[in-house]
Amino acid sequence: DITRSSAGPFKARPGHARLQTPVASSACRGWSRGTPGGAEHPGLRGGLGSLSLPQCQETPPGDQEPHGNPARERQPRLGPQGHARHPQPASPCLIDAEKSTLVSLCGKVAGHADVTGAEALERLFLSFPQTKTYFSHFNLSHGSPDLLRHGGKVVNALINAAGHLDDLSGALSALSDLHAFQLRVDPGNFRLLSHSIQVTLAAHFGSDFTPVAQSAWDKLLAAVSEVLVSKYR
Repeated sequence: DITRSSAGPFKARPGHARLQTPVASSACRGWSRGTPGGAEHPGLRGGLGSLSLPQCQETPPGDQEPHGNPARERQPRLGPQGHARHPQPASPCLIDAEKSTLVSLCGKVAGHADVTGAEALERLFLSFPQTKTYFSHFNLSHGSPDLLRHGGKVVNALINAAGHLDDLSGALSALSDLHAFQLRVDPGNFRLLSHSIQVTLAAHFGSDFTPVAQSAWDKLLAAVSEVLVSKYR
C-alpha cells in the first residue's frame, strides 16, 4: 500500500501507516512504527489493530560503543585490581577411561619430553613452513639444542596441564600471559602444533596411542590452546 509520488519519496495512502526512518543505536536497531513504546498508531485503528514492539533496554553509559569510529576495538572491562577481566575457558570434559590413559601416556612421555617435543616441532616446520616466522632466532636443524630445549618446554607444559585438568587457567596462567602480551603467536598455529604432537605420539607409542588416548590428547590440546589465547585482545 505504499506508492511513489511524482515528487520522489514514498508516501502512504490515506488511512495507512507511514514507515518512519530507521532508528539506530547500540541498544536497539529496527524500524520505528507509530508512537514510542508500541502504542496504537492512529492510522491503524479499526484496521490492523495496535502494533506492539518489544521494549529496548537502556545500555549503561560505560558499555556504549564509541561513535564515529566503528573500527575501534572495544576496551576490556577491568577487574577489582584494574586488570582486564577475561572469560575463563572451560575445563576439558574427559571420561574416566580418557583420564587414565592420558595419565599413563604422560608418564611414558615424561622421560623423553625434549626429544618428543623437538620432533613435533620439526614436523610442524616441515609441514607448515609459515610457522617458522616465530622462531627466526632458533637453529632449526635436526636435533639442535634450540629445538630440544623448546620442545621439552612444550611437552612438559602439556604434562603439567594433564595433572591440573580442573584448573587449567591457573596452571597455565604464566604461559597465557606470555602468549597474550609478548609472543602474540597466531592462534591458528596452536591447532597446527597440536596436530604435529599427536602425529609424533602416534609414531612412537603406536600400541598405547589408542583411539581413547587420541581422544584424550585431542581434548587436552584443544583446552590448552583455548587457555593460551584466552587473554588475547
